[in-house]
Amino acid sequence: MVNNQLGALIKLVGVFVVSFFCWRVDQAGTTWKNFMANGQ
Repeated sequence: MVNNQLGALIKLVGVFVVSFFCWRVDQAGTTWKNFMANGQ
């Protein structure tokens, strides 16, 4: 039972980390595009 809950928790954290990472990359990409557009 405890092992099952731990596995579910790890999955939840993994999903959160991946989505946060993807969000950060998306934000950085948008910032970079805006920076390049302003620099031209």
